[in-house]
Amino acid sequence: MFKSPKYLLMLLAVFVGIVIFGGFLFTKNKRENESKQPPAFITDTPLSIGTPSNVSLGRKLFFENKFEEAAKMFELAMKEGNIQGRDLALLGISYYRTKKAAEAEEILVKAEKKYPKEPLIYIGLGYVEFGKKDYQKCLAFFEKAKKISPGLKEAVNGIAATYINLGVEAYAKGNVGKSEEFFKKALSAKPNSAEALTNIGILKQDEGNSKEAVSFFKRADKYKPNDPKILKFLAESLKETDGLGSVELLETAEKLSKASPFDPYPYELMGRIYEKKSNTKKALEAFSTAYGKGSEDPYIYYRLAENSFNGGDNKKAVSLLFLAVGKSVHRIGQIQVGAAKRMDERKGKLEKEDIKALKKYSDLLDEPKKVLDLSISLLHKVRGSDKLFEADIEKLLSWYPHSVDIRVAFGKLLEDEKKWDRALNVWNEIAEKHPYNYTVHVSLANIIAKVGNYEKAVLECKKAIDIDSKKKEAYDLLIGIYLSNKDKESLFSFLTDRFELNKYNETLVKEMIKAYEMTDETEKASQMKGWLTHLEDFKKK
Repeated sequence: MFKSPKYLLMLLAVFVGIVIFGGFLFTKNKRENESKQPPAFITDTPLSIGTPSNVSLGRKLFFENKFEEAAKMFELAMKEGNIQGRDLALLGISYYRTKKAAEAEEILVKAEKKYPKEPLIYIGLGYVEFGKKDYQKCLAFFEKAKKISPGLKEAVNGIAATYINLGVEAYAKGNVGKSEEFFKKALSAKPNSAEALTNIGILKQDEGNSKEAVSFFKRADKYKPNDPKILKFLAESLKETDGLGSVELLETAEKLSKASPFDPYPYELMGRIYEKKSNTKKALEAFSTAYGKGSEDPYIYYRLAENSFNGGDNKKAVSLLFLAVGKSVHRIGQIQVGAAKRMDERKGKLEKEDIKALKKYSDLLDEPKKVLDLSISLLHKVRGSDKLFEADIEKLLSWYPHSVDIRVAFGKLLEDEKKWDRALNVWNEIAEKHPYNYTVHVSLANIIAKVGNYEKAVLECKKAIDIDSKKKEAYDLLIGIYLSNKDKESLFSFLTDRFELNKYNETLVKEMIKAYEMTDETEKASQMKGWLTHLEDFKKK
C-alpha cells in the first residue's frame, strides 16, 4: 500500500476578493472571480430618492460590479461639478477595476489633495500600489485609511492582504522566517484571516510540524468553511499527524468531496483510507470514482488494473496498466522539472531551505517509481507471454521515448526473474544513454558480480557511489563483493579514502561501521560510532 502523494506546499495570497495561487512544483497563477457582494463601504452611502442622478446611478452600477458603466456615470457627474470625495474615490476604483491604473492614480491623487480626510481615496491608492506590487506604499495608504476610519473593513482587509503578499514575496526569495513574520502581522491586523492562518499552517507543515499545522488549518476552516484548498491542506497534515487510520481524516476527505465535487483527490484519499481499514470493496469504489473524475494518481490505475486482472478481465487490466505507466512517467517528470526549476532559480547557490525542498522532491519520486515498477511487473503477469510483454514495453518506450524509468523498471523485472543475460543487455543500453543514472550502475554491478566478473562489478559500484555517495545500496553491494572475494584490504582502503574526502557523509560512516563489525574490527567500529554521534549532535545544532 502507498501513502497518497504529497501536494507540494503552496502559498495563498489574497487581496480584496482576488486569490493568487503560487506553488514551487505545480505552478499556478489563477485569479478567481471577484466577490459579487457590494463592498462594505458603500452601504452607508444612501442613494438619491426620486429622479436618479449620475452619482446615484454610478453608485448603483458600482454595487453591481459594473465598473465600466459606473465610471461613465461618475465622469458625467464630474463634468456637471456634482461629485464629492467619496464618489471620486469610487471613480478611481472603477478605473482600477477596468485595468485603467494610470487614470485611477491620476484621479485619486487629485482627489487626495482636495479631500485629504476621505478614507476611500486611500483605499483606491492602495489598490493602485498593490497593482504595481509596491507593497510598502500600499500598506502606508491602507494604514492611513484605517487611521481616518478605524472601523473601515476595506482598510483592515487591505492591510492583512498586503502583509500576506509580503510574506509570499519573502517566501519566494527563500526567507521563510521573514515570511512567517509577515503572515503573523496579517493575522494581527485581521484575526479571522483564513488566508494568513492557512499560510502559517503551510509553513508549519513545511517545517515538519504537522500537529501545529493542523491547528492552523482548522482555524482557517472555521473562518472560511468548506474551502477546498484549506480542506486539502488539512487532510494532508492530518495524514502526516495521525496516519491513514484517522477517523478525522476520513471525515475531512468526505467533507472535501462535497466541497469540491469534481476533484478526484478526496476519493484517492478515501480509497487509501479504506485500504488501511482492509475494506477492499469501498477502497475500489473510491478509486473507481477518482478514475471517473480524471485522477492523475498512477496508484489508482495500478490498483484498478490489479482488480481487473483478478477478475479475469485481462484486456481492461492492460489498458489500465498502460495508463498507470503513463501517469507514473508524467508525475516523475513533473517532480524532476520542479527540482530543476528550484536549482535554476537559486543559480546553484542553495540555502538550508532549498536543500530541504530538494530532499522533498527526492522523497516524492519514491511512490511513482514504485508504482511504475509494480505496473511493469503486473503487465508481465497479465500478458503471460514474453513476446507480448516485450511488444508492450516497446510500445510504451515509443510513447515515452525520453523515459529512462520504463527501461529501468524493465531491467529490474528481468533481474528479479534472474534472466541475467537479457537484464545485462538492458542495463548496458541504459548506461550508454544515461551514464549518470545511479540505479543502472548498481544493477550492472549486481548482475556482473553474479556472473563472476569481480573487478568490473567493483568498478560499477564505485561509479554509482561517485554519482550519489549518500545512498547505501552501492556501499552494501561493494562490501559484499569485496568480502566474498576475501579482499578486506582493498575494501577498507577505498572506504578510508572516501572518508578522507568527506568526513560528514553519514551514510558512508554507517557503512564503515557495518563493514568493521562484519570483519570483527570492533575498536575501529567503536571509533566510527563515536564520530557518528558527533555528526548527529552537530546536525541537531
